[in-house]
Amino acid sequence: MEYYFLYSQNDYFPSFYSNEKELDRFILTGNPETIFEETEWDYVKNHEIGAKIHYSIYKNRKINLSFNMGLGIIAYKDKLFRLSSIQVDDNNVIYSFSWIEVKAGDYGYTAGIFPGIHADYKAGKSFLIALDGGYHKTIDNFSFWNFSIGIGRNF
Repeated sequence: MEYYFLYSQNDYFPSFYSNEKELDRFILTGNPETIFEETEWDYVKNHEIGAKIHYSIYKNRKINLSFNMGLGIIAYKDKLFRLSSIQVDDNNVIYSFSWIEVKAGDYGYTAGIFPGIHADYKAGKSFLIALDGGYHKTIDNFSFWNFSIGIGRNF
């Protein structure tokens, strides 16, 4: 059994996003065939607390490999930006566009599951190196992968 706290974040918004003129210039000079993919910007910050149950797959004096399943509560803050439409002229140049920005508010909460795999390598008498990873899936269909490296001491 393991209790955990996880903090994760990403920010794919460009530095010019808050400058309306730069944002307009970026979109209006973009390639109409790829501009939708080039403007899929996301921001998310997660705080997750939960518990995992480990099932040992392989264990010897140096290595411990286990599969785990966790349940957690996630507090998140997120925002996304998407172009909803563009208009192009006869020369295939963008002359007008519309977009949406979705904010979840200050924070939202959800619950989720976290299946994963964990490996410990015992280096020396009490020094541990750990690799941990898994897939987080919430009840409202938000998901992300998490991988981490740990260094610890065996008591």
